[in-house]
Amino acid sequence: MTLFIYLFAVLIAAPMVTLFALYWLFKGIFKEAKKALHWSVDITTFFTILSVDVVMYGIWHHHFFGRILFAFILIAFLFTGLNWIFKDNIQPKKLIRGAWRFNFLIFMSLYIVLIIYGLISGIANQI
Repeated sequence: MTLFIYLFAVLIAAPMVTLFALYWLFKGIFKEAKKALHWSVDITTFFTILSVDVVMYGIWHHHFFGRILFAFILIAFLFTGLNWIFKDNIQPKKLIRGAWRFNFLIFMSLYIVLIIYGLISGIANQI
């Protein structure tokens, strides 16, 4: 059980490492780079969202998971609305997959920005 907890903590603490490790694993399984990337992104999205909350807690000492979940759902609704406007028909499976992957891009970018902000503010507080 302890090994599982440590593994889960590493997956949350370093989502980029998780992405590359899963890509490497799925590339060996599927033998297709595109399919491996899609599977890696799909799985890493969950860990990236949790990572954003952990980093925000580290910076501001407050959990923002409710707000993060709200933002996730809002982005999915916006994605649905834009899809409906531009494509005029909604294919639920493609829509959910697209919104999930778009959220990956948003939250991975947010994670990188927060890590940089946290490092800079931590260094500035030490000076």
